[in-house]
Amino acid sequence: MSLLEVIVPSGTNERLPLGASDVPVKPFLDDAFKATPLDFRIGFRMCLWVVMLSPLFVLRRFKLAVHLTREERLALLGRFAASNVYLLREMPVMFKVVLGFAYCRVPEVQRALGIEPLHAKRDFITDLRKPVPAPEKSGPSFEIPSVASIKAAVADPIQGVA
Repeated sequence: MSLLEVIVPSGTNERLPLGASDVPVKPFLDDAFKATPLDFRIGFRMCLWVVMLSPLFVLRRFKLAVHLTREERLALLGRFAASNVYLLREMPVMFKVVLGFAYCRVPEVQRALGIEPLHAKRDFITDLRKPVPAPEKSGPSFEIPSVASIKAAVADPIQGVA
């Protein structure tokens, strides 16, 4: 995933030495495609095709995006970001978000960011399918005042405050 490597390169930060090429993206995409709706899968694949074939039209280069140099990939992403066409401007964003999820899923990356992973091999896609338990009440709560109490406070502001 050379485009993600441009966004998250290896070894540029002591705290976060892993780059995008150091994390397993394919297993994440396999899990995600099993759990996501068909329209998302189609949209993501279209986005991937447009980004991969875009050097032909954007940079006038007869190469796929994965075969570009780092500078050419940066230029390609910059051209997408500067596009006047909303759909073209947002396609790489979708690509980056999904691949960013794959990057941040890795326990070593989470630890480097100061997040302790719950389970080193947790399958969050399966967890999304499980029902979410209702949160326990803790801390202060806010109750919505009734219409009658609001009218009383407006009619007699001094007594309504008490």
